[in-house]
Amino acid sequence: MTLTEFAIIAVAMALGGLVKGVTGAGAPVIAVPVIAAVLSLRDAVAIMALSNLVSNLVQLWQFRETRMRGPLPWILAAASFAGAWIGTEMLVSLPAEALILGLAGIVLIYVLLRLARPGFHLSLPLATKLAGPAGLAGGILQGAVGLSAPVSITFLNALRLERAVFVPTISLSFVAMCLSQVPVQISHGLLTWPIAAVSMAGLVGQLAAMSLGGRLAKNVSAQLFDRIVLVLLVAMALRMVWQTLAG
Repeated sequence: MTLTEFAIIAVAMALGGLVKGVTGAGAPVIAVPVIAAVLSLRDAVAIMALSNLVSNLVQLWQFRETRMRGPLPWILAAASFAGAWIGTEMLVSLPAEALILGLAGIVLIYVLLRLARPGFHLSLPLATKLAGPAGLAGGILQGAVGLSAPVSITFLNALRLERAVFVPTISLSFVAMCLSQVPVQISHGLLTWPIAAVSMAGLVGQLAAMSLGGRLAKNVSAQLFDRIVLVLLVAMALRMVWQTLAG
């Protein structure tokens, strides 16, 4: 890896950290496609697995007082753990283009529904029943392509959670995914010592940018936060379509 390549990766991780600091999620949305363009998708997913584990543990601790009570976060996390294991095995052997296009379509349909029916939301009892399938699907995508946010953010955004509750809920799910990904990646030779070193070096800038994003988010209203998340979802969907069709 050249110094220029590392610099690009570090900047991408920092920008991802800034988005994550504001919204509570989204770092891989920025970083994974950039790293994949510089190295490979497998390297990108491996690099982000370690940094995601640490950054989400940090957020989980910071927002520990406002975490959601009840079974939903734990069901989501357990299913995410299982899904990430499956997805990482898929990363080794399967192409993901069709899956990504289908996912992008689902996200765009959800955003259109939200715009057409601004009051749309999932009730907590229904969301609890759907937490298992949502966590499994998000975990599979996280393991396979390094991006669970289109499912996890879409699902939790439909609950219309406040940022203080949204962040620890999604962070717990991300931690579970990373704990599943890391040993499987190591066993397949995806997460090596050089990759781990790059991940930890880039994490420094990512955490600094997360701190800046967290300070900026203190001035964000609940309505503006909701709109930022919707914009992030649209950006993710369009990026997935463009990247897949462009080859």
